[in-house]
Amino acid sequence: MTSEKRNQSYHFLNTYAVRDRINCEHLPDDNPVADILTLKNSAFLPTAEDTTALRSDFAMLICRMLVSDMKFFQTHFKEAIDDHIPHKYSDESKEKSELVPLGILMKNECITEECIDVLRFLHQYVPGASSNTRDTYNDDAELVDGDENVRDRHDSATATATAVDDSDLLAVSTASQHNKSNNPPSELRQERSTLSSSVNEVRESATKLKRIFCTGDQLSVERAVNGVAALADGQTPEDRLEGLEMRIADWHADQIFLQTIWSEFYSTSSAGDEGTLYHLRNKLDRRNVIKGVHNDINSVRDFNDIVLRGHIIAAAMQQLHIVDKDERPRAFHEE
Repeated sequence: MTSEKRNQSYHFLNTYAVRDRINCEHLPDDNPVADILTLKNSAFLPTAEDTTALRSDFAMLICRMLVSDMKFFQTHFKEAIDDHIPHKYSDESKEKSELVPLGILMKNECITEECIDVLRFLHQYVPGASSNTRDTYNDDAELVDGDENVRDRHDSATATATAVDDSDLLAVSTASQHNKSNNPPSELRQERSTLSSSVNEVRESATKLKRIFCTGDQLSVERAVNGVAALADGQTPEDRLEGLEMRIADWHADQIFLQTIWSEFYSTSSAGDEGTLYHLRNKLDRRNVIKGVHNDINSVRDFNDIVLRGHIIAAAMQQLHIVDKDERPRAFHEE
């Protein structure tokens, strides 16, 4: 890079829609499940049942590791282990996700105006959004796979509502302008105020949006929330983009979790302490593993998994009084 030729930063957004496999249509969008003023703080604390369920999940995960890494358990207990921890929506979760690509937007979310353009593009797929918005923003997206049927799939998968007929509003507005010369200024101001209120009421009643989640990483959601706030003075719920419920998709949760472990247990001064993360890192020659998890999260994740499995298997071997992980435990007699 020189003073004449500098690096260019290009920003694009990949957008897609995912069908919710678990039906939540019976849940209200506008009513809370409880009164926050009367809700007790204990409702947010884990109960004895929660602790028991968590221990049960831990036991299942440990059993999977033992079956995976110890020959005896693999031979005799493989069929007894569930691939997935059962829960209320296990059947729905087994279904394959239905994903529809919406296209790549040549927009920079760092710029407020372009971030709002992205939000308006996404808002057209909110059930209840008017169809005229779709014609405005559909051309901003480049189809990923070039499939012309994608737009048809968007239309068939999205419920739309009929927008207010602009000709009716124009007729009312024209009638108001026609009577302007015969009315005094005070009456004109009152008439305009009444007309504005009537138009807003019609638009509000015509725009019944079914709110849907719009997810992204923390920084993207922060920018999107600011973009929605910039439109807070819009005349209708659609103008205010009220159909989008912004939520953080914790794609970085894994990194944050590992960094928390590393901050507490990873120290370069513990090279001589056997069993510590840094000692094992040197013992296994994992040179890509360093203090900053974000520098090589894949190497850190793999190393953490090896250490965790090693401690679990070592504890099982000690409990079963065996010196080799493929050895048959004495507590299990030969048949």
